[in-house]
Amino acid sequence: MQWSTALWVGVGGFFGAGLRYVVAEAAQRSSPLERFPVGTLVVNVLGCVGIGFLVAVLDARATSHPALRPALIAGFLGGFTTYSAFAHESLTLLRDGSVAHAVLHGALHLVLGLVAVGVGFWLGKSV
Repeated sequence: MQWSTALWVGVGGFFGAGLRYVVAEAAQRSSPLERFPVGTLVVNVLGCVGIGFLVAVLDARATSHPALRPALIAGFLGGFTTYSAFAHESLTLLRDGSVAHAVLHGALHLVLGLVAVGVGFWLGKSV
């Protein structure tokens, strides 16, 4: 690992996280569904579009800077939403013909994610 690449990932994450807050808040405020997390849904869907677009563009073009891909994908989109990485990995498994692995991947993320949020909530309440 190169520290300069890690620094660029951090810079990308800074901007991605800031944009996530702005977009999610704007989407939530403009939605008539007050109790449904529309902001998170919008951010996750936009992140999925973003990772699909960036992977296609970066795969098709030779990039001159080795930190560009990690800065944009792990940094910017990782700060914006990690759901995009999950969706991209699932699609890659499906495209590679690993349907069972894709289903397992999705099920584990859903179940373990819900359990982890519950455990985290429980731990937070017990502090």
